[in-house]
Amino acid sequence: MRKIRMAACILFILGLSSCASTANPTRIGESSNQIQPNTIVVNGSKISYKIIGQGTPLILLQRFRGSLADWDPALLAALSASNQVVIFDSLGVGTSEGEIPNTLGGAADFVVSFMDALKIEQANILGWSLGGMTAQVLAIKHPNRVNKLILAGTTPPAGDKSVHLAPDEWTAVATKPQNSAADMAYLFYTTTVVGVKAAQESQERFEQVHQRGVETKTSPEIIMPQAIGARAYMANKGNWYEQLAGIDLPVLIANGDSDIAFPVTNSMVLHRQIPNSNLVIYPDAGHAFLFQYADQFSDHVNQFLRRE
Repeated sequence: MRKIRMAACILFILGLSSCASTANPTRIGESSNQIQPNTIVVNGSKISYKIIGQGTPLILLQRFRGSLADWDPALLAALSASNQVVIFDSLGVGTSEGEIPNTLGGAADFVVSFMDALKIEQANILGWSLGGMTAQVLAIKHPNRVNKLILAGTTPPAGDKSVHLAPDEWTAVATKPQNSAADMAYLFYTTTVVGVKAAQESQERFEQVHQRGVETKTSPEIIMPQAIGARAYMANKGNWYEQLAGIDLPVLIANGDSDIAFPVTNSMVLHRQIPNSNLVIYPDAGHAFLFQYADQFSDHVNQFLRRE
C-alpha cells in the first residue's frame, strides 16, 4: 500500500510541474478583509477568530509567530470555497488574550477548548509549520476530535536520523523582531524566477487585503514560549515520534521541494511513520508552497477530504 501511495505522489508532482507556478492573485473573493474578527471567551481569555465559507469545519493552525493576518488571502479564498474555514489567534498571539502555552501538548489542549467554545465536536485540521507540529500532538492526544489531518510544511520530532532541524541562518531570520519583505521571501520561497515571482505576488495580496505588508504583531517576548514548545517537541521530549505510528486517521502530508525550514526528507519521515498517510510534494517551492500553489493545494486538500 505504501508503494501505491508514493506512486500517486509522483503523479501529483509531474502534474503540478506543468501547471501555473503561482496561485491566481484575482481569487481573493470573500477573504479576511471582508469579515471582521469575532471574539469568544475560552477558559477566561478573549480569543479572536474568523469563520469563512460553509460546510464541514476546517480549522487552520498557524505557523510560528503567525496571526489571523498571516494567512494568504488566496489560500483562504480557495479553501473556503468548499469548507467552513476557521482561523484564530491562539492564546497570547495577535489580538487574543491569554498566556502562550510553552508545550505543544498545551497548545493542542487549547485547540480542543476553542472547539468546545465554538461547539465543534469534530473537525478537519490543517496545521502549517509549528501549527503542523501542534496538529500531530492534537491527533495523538485527542483523536476523537479530529476527522482528517493535513500536515503542511512541518516536521516530525527528531526520532529518526533523517530528520533535519532548520539551519541556524533560517532560525536567526525567523526570530528577528521585524521581518522585511526580503526576509519573508528568504524564509518562505525559492530564489528561482518562479520563487521570486511567487513571493512578490503573495506580498501584493497581503498588502491589498491587510494593508500591513510584512508587519507582525508578535514580539520576541511573546514568541519565546512557542520556541520553547517547538524545541521540546523537535527534541522528542514526550516520545511524540514513537506515538506518530499510533495515529489512526487519514493524513495528508504536503511540502515544497525546496523548504529550507523543514526539508522534504522530514516530510518523508512523517509519511513513513504515520500509517494511513499520503505525501504530496510541490515543485520549485519553499515553506510557503501552500500560498504559492493555493489553488492546486486546495484542490488536493478537497480531494483528500472527500475521499472515503
